[in-house]
Amino acid sequence: MTLAELLAKQTKLKQEAETLLAAAEADGRDYTDAEDLRLEEIRADLTDVEDAVAAAKKRQERRRALGLDNAPAAADPAPIRRAAMDFATSEPDPARTWGYANVAEFANAVRNASDLGSGRPLDPRLLAAPTNVHQGGAASGEGYELPPQFRDEIWSLVPERSDFLSVVDAEPTSARE
Repeated sequence: MTLAELLAKQTKLKQEAETLLAAAEADGRDYTDAEDLRLEEIRADLTDVEDAVAAAKKRQERRRALGLDNAPAAADPAPIRRAAMDFATSEPDPARTWGYANVAEFANAVRNASDLGSGRPLDPRLLAAPTNVHQGGAASGEGYELPPQFRDEIWSLVPERSDFLSVVDAEPTSARE
């Protein structure tokens, strides 16, 4: 199972358990034998799914660390389908990545740009972003715009995690009031 499928299964199991618990609590009664049995099955299934999710996340992180996050998994012969990756070739579109092979290469360029005292030169591709966007690596921490293809790939993953916006800081800034 893919990570998204595992997370969906986990959510479904938790919802089923919540429904069983709420029904008994609403009726002010103990669980029936069938409900008790099903809750134990759900608990066991959740343990298995949580272990599988942890393993899938570990595999995903390893792939990401190796720069293989766009490659199909070894056990999954079907290619990864993402809205931003509907190209005739597997090569990234330089116009949408500003010449970066992957998001890791872009992140490395940003990291190097934030430490100019290290003697590493500024990657000129960071300055190749469109001029009508916010960019800058000043001490104020303004940062650089993410290339459109990488931005779209990241946002394509947001619906897979329904609680994503709950972990985002919505504190107003001078640019977002």
